[in-house]
Amino acid sequence: MDQLPPLIEGKIKGKLKKPFRAAYFYKHNENYGFYGKLDECLVDGDFHIPIDFKTSSSDPREKETLSAYQNQIDGYLFLLEENDLKTANFGYLIYFFPEMTLELSDGFPMITHVVKIERKEKDIKKKIDKAIKILQGSVPHSAKDCSFCQWFEKVKNIVKM
Repeated sequence: MDQLPPLIEGKIKGKLKKPFRAAYFYKHNENYGFYGKLDECLVDGDFHIPIDFKTSSSDPREKETLSAYQNQIDGYLFLLEENDLKTANFGYLIYFFPEMTLELSDGFPMITHVVKIERKEKDIKKKIDKAIKILQGSVPHSAKDCSFCQWFEKVKNIVKM
């Protein structure tokens, strides 16, 4: 069955990819690769469209899309193309979040919100090269104005590394 689920039917165009393949890999070189796992994939004609599901405790419609989500869709598009699939140059984030109501007699009402994410970054290989350079570099010293460094200083004696 490749029909869209009732929660998103009519909100997006296409059919669910069958058979669905979640995991994709790109071998960058002998030592490094890039891996991603789609939540779902639509097919519209010959074009593949990645879908990522998001849950939220509050309404995401008034919030800006996180850059990490943009990177995620860009990465999925890259992986699909590197695995010889045509893409539509966009993907979808599908949010599920609770409807703010006092009436729960008919279950837990949820709202479904679909966000179309257009590709921004085409040169993912360049980003992979940059990540490899960082991974191969030395670990930077802690900085007093870095919130992550401050957190690590607080927990380093609790967590054995």
